[in-house]
Amino acid sequence: MIRIVDDEEEVRQALSFLLQSEGYEVVSYSNAKDFLTHDQESIPGCLLSDIRMEEMSGLELMREQKKRNSVLPVILVTAFGDIEIAVDSMKDGATDFLVKPVNAEKLFSAVTHALRIDLERRHGLQRNWNWQAKWNELTKREKEILRWVAKGKTSKQISVILEISDRTVETHRAAANKKIGLISPAQIALFLAQIEDI
Repeated sequence: MIRIVDDEEEVRQALSFLLQSEGYEVVSYSNAKDFLTHDQESIPGCLLSDIRMEEMSGLELMREQKKRNSVLPVILVTAFGDIEIAVDSMKDGATDFLVKPVNAEKLFSAVTHALRIDLERRHGLQRNWNWQAKWNELTKREKEILRWVAKGKTSKQISVILEISDRTVETHRAAANKKIGLISPAQIALFLAQIEDI
């Protein structure tokens, strides 16, 4: 689950749309207090928080999460390309820093990275000894598409890279997901890391 905390409704809607279009479950909050009150830490995922918010900033929220011993990775977002804030946020433990307007490719890449960290922090993706067999069931094209998915590319971007239609990418991607039993880019990245060391 991707948690979005941003005081601008338009930003929450835009980020939610982008992430949901890639199959992620998304929940959004208009302020840090609502997130801290209602979020279910037990659900794996990551936090995507605006830095500049009233009452509690994204940096303050991240520090509060630390005090609570949260394992949830945090990606900070700001409309201000402030290098100093970026450096501070990374020192404080943010997994990534994005500048508004957020580039979709960078967003997916940051989320994939954060989810991978979350899975590893919680328990890792348990090694399944049938993974190699499942991988061998995939067609050459399905493997190719999954490798791009693991790198955070959207289906549309993959269609341009491979010079095939969006629909063809979606068909191969769905077939591959069904064969290996994984859907999210983060899970697929971990799956490939185990068998290919990408």
